[in-house]
Amino acid sequence: TESHSAAAGRFNERFLLSMASCKACVVMDDELNILPISSYIRSITPAPVKEDSEGLSEAERDLKNLKEELSEDFPVGPLIKKCCTLDQGKAVITFLDAILDKNLRSTVALLAARGRGKSAALGLAIAGAVAAGYSNIFVTAPSPENLKTLFEFVCKGFGSLDYKEHIDYDLVKSSNPEFKKATVRINIYRQHRQTIQYIQPHEHEKLSQVELLVVDEAAAVPLPIVKSLLGPYLVFISSTVNGYEGTGRSLSLKLLQQLEEQSQMSKLDSSASGRLFKKIEL
Repeated sequence: TESHSAAAGRFNERFLLSMASCKACVVMDDELNILPISSYIRSITPAPVKEDSEGLSEAERDLKNLKEELSEDFPVGPLIKKCCTLDQGKAVITFLDAILDKNLRSTVALLAARGRGKSAALGLAIAGAVAAGYSNIFVTAPSPENLKTLFEFVCKGFGSLDYKEHIDYDLVKSSNPEFKKATVRINIYRQHRQTIQYIQPHEHEKLSQVELLVVDEAAAVPLPIVKSLLGPYLVFISSTVNGYEGTGRSLSLKLLQQLEEQSQMSKLDSSASGRLFKKIEL
């Protein structure tokens, strides 16, 4: 403008000042040292955590007990050992219950804030589905790059089940430059020919032979497309309830509510053809 001929960068300064005035904000450096940018920092005290004689919190103790209780169960026991939190362990158990039940008109939805281990739980569950004999498993997300953690934990799950890469399974990377060599397929040969295949969300016509469909970060997929993915097969859905993937509210308020209502109707009326539905929240 005429009064301001040169642009001045004020965003960073104002952003830092706004963080300094926020009582709910803590700023740390790359070594996780808290930076004293405001007087509020002085009042921070460690949260009390009840620990037992082994130095474990109640949740850590419960997770340890859960792992011990299921140690002899296959494939649940080896996979649960890869879980880092009690909630994650319970989520994996719920997924595996649905897998072993083999009701192909079921939906299991996992809702959580970003960073709670949803993709890891899904990856371990997929490894369990392979061990249970599922042959055609499809996974979808806005991009295969979103599935890096999921495929990583599929492989970790395989490791706990004594599957060896290049002997029992092979990873296939994408040749599409847009996908940056992301994993898009896993071929498994141990029991019989099995595949875990990435598809793009709009490619629902490829699901004719699917036994298990996994939709990761469903909040970032348009609701009509998510609905088009549902069919006569087992479906796992994960959704971030906050974060950049989307608030998840449209998915939660519309689709999940509808699935829950259909499931209740099916329980009351045996002739109804609705899907069975379970919801997990981390």
